[in-house]
This record gives sequence, C-alpha cells and structure tokens, in this order.
Amino acid sequence: MPVFFNKYKMRIIFDNKQELKIILRDTPITPVIKKIYKHLGQVPLPFRPWDNPAYVSSLGLDDVIKQLVLFGEKLGVSVDTIKCQQGDQTYFNQIHEIYERNYDGNPVWLDYHDHIHLCERVSHSNKQPNSVLLYHRELAGPLIKPFDMSWLNYSTTEIQSGDVFVTWAELGKSPYQYWKDNEPDNLERLCELSKPWINFFPRIIAAIGPQSLLANKLDRSDFENWWVERSKCWCQHWNLDSWDFVDMHSALVIGNLDVDRLQQLLAHAQPLYVQMH
Repeated sequence: MPVFFNKYKMRIIFDNKQELKIILRDTPITPVIKKIYKHLGQVPLPFRPWDNPAYVSSLGLDDVIKQLVLFGEKLGVSVDTIKCQQGDQTYFNQIHEIYERNYDGNPVWLDYHDHIHLCERVSHSNKQPNSVLLYHRELAGPLIKPFDMSWLNYSTTEIQSGDVFVTWAELGKSPYQYWKDNEPDNLERLCELSKPWINFFPRIIAAIGPQSLLANKLDRSDFENWWVERSKCWCQHWNLDSWDFVDMHSALVIGNLDVDRLQQLLAHAQPLYVQMH
C-alpha cells in the first residue's frame, strides 16, 4: 500500500476561490515536488480548455482541425485539413517536426503542438479522456529538474482513480511512439527524435478514472521485435544500460485527491494555482 506524506500537502486553487487538497506520497520525489511548487505556487496556471476532459469529450475531429488551423496561421504554418481528416499519420509527423524545429518559447507553439496530438487522438480512437492536466507550460522552464533514473523504482503502469501523477514529457517521441508513427527507420533520426526520460517537468495529471498505461498496446510484441535490433545503439547514444517497453509507459504517482470533488469543481471553475500547503 502507498504511504502518504501527511506533513506535505499541495492544493489546487480554483478561480472561484475553492480549494482541493493533494496528499503527497512519501517517496524520494516528494522533496523535489516541494521545492518546485514553493516557487510555482504564485504563478497563475495557464489552464487550457483542452486540459479539461469534459471539453475534449465534446469535440469532433472537425472542431480540433479548425483550432489547429487557427494556431498554425498565427505561426505562419499552413495545415492541410484533408490530410488531418484522413488521419494521415505521416502528415501528422511532418507538422510535428515543424514544431520540433521551430519551438522558441512562444506559447502558441505549445497550443499548436497540443492540437496535433488531439487530432491524432480523435481521429485514431474513440476512447474518452479520463484525466486533467495541470501544467505551467513555458512558465515552468527555470524549474524543470534533471530526471533521476532511480525514481523508476517507484513507477507504475496502473493508475487508480484520484491518483496524481507525472509522465515522460520530452520534446520528441518515445521509441515506441516513433515506431508506432512509422517514422523513418533510420538510427540517426531515431536517436535524434526519440528520447528517454531526461527531465522532470512540473506537469502533473489527475486521474478521474482508473487507467492501465499498457492497455490497448496489442502491438507490443511487434514493437519489441523491432526494438531489440535498435535498442543497444540507442541506449549507448543516451548513456543508458536499457530502456524497455514498460519504462516508456511508466508514470510516477506523487499523490492523491478527491476525484468527485475535482469533477464538481471543474464543472463550474478552472484551476488557477497549484501550491504547497
């Protein structure tokens, strides 16, 4: 059973002045969380409508594409709506690469990036989102910390309702997603675009329902057959002993909250701050 760290709590403050507590787990990650949010606590959270699962559930593919086009126009990027409607993964890869090569801290690039992945999700799956993202995005830059690989000893692929967790969130793709998206079968490009867990981002996710992070990965054996021939070179590039399928999909549960209360608040308000309490 997880041990909770009652000495340390966090709180989410909403724009209607209501609060929701997060009880932190007792792990080596807890002091890092404490230091990060001691500084971020007074920084307003740039909560986007698509960080709310209720909003995402209401969207159709045409809605998401329309927003992607608008963000693209702000950045001088032309988006092919037909290819997006067709769910053309090669095209999604191409416009994702535009983001990779041009992101300069402008928050519009992050909105553009979010909507590429929303297009992928909506066009390829009918699965409803069941988590809430609390992320300071570009405002968190100075507080991104190096990831300690020993923290994976506390990781899991099984998330329970009410868990508050963090996941891999590097600029690029995991090796699995690289393979899944039919990126070029080129080791140099693989090492350039796909990354292990390098940074610990203050990007926390609250689960509003149980999640198995390995669910629906029916192509696992196909990926592992592909990966076994490439992993040694890739791991040498990143100075790792190994990085396997489970590592690529693991999360760190940092705490727990009242999920019913969270849903009630999200129906009428939006998160404004995440603070240590």
